[in-house]
Amino acid sequence: MARKSPSKPAPRKRFRPLRILIIDDDRAIAEVCEEFLLGNGFKVLLAHDGKIGLASARRGLPDLILLNQEMPRMTGLEVLRELREDPKTRAIKVIMNSVDAAYQTEAWAAGAEDFFQLPVTMEVLLYKVHKALGRPS
Repeated sequence: MARKSPSKPAPRKRFRPLRILIIDDDRAIAEVCEEFLLGNGFKVLLAHDGKIGLASARRGLPDLILLNQEMPRMTGLEVLRELREDPKTRAIKVIMNSVDAAYQTEAWAAGAEDFFQLPVTMEVLLYKVHKALGRPS
């Protein structure tokens, strides 16, 4: 009878942390969100205006973008429309935010995955991030 060689354990799958791009000109809000999301296992990139954020999205192809509406040089809705027109970035999930809830309908019409009004609690932010990424919260 042939001797069985010991079986090797299956190689572990390596998961890369999900990447979130925060596009917000309010550095204080962006940095608080960044720290919180880093603490929850995400890799976070920051951009502080719409044009830089759009370029970062095209270059880095994040899994999710947290996109503020009110920014200089290019509004969040303008960024979102550009993302949706580009086949390379069309599938990136985007959660828009604003202090003005009136932008919610426009954000969804332009292709946002979700929307939240500022200020927001970190618990709500994390819930919306997990929901957009299809992860249990």
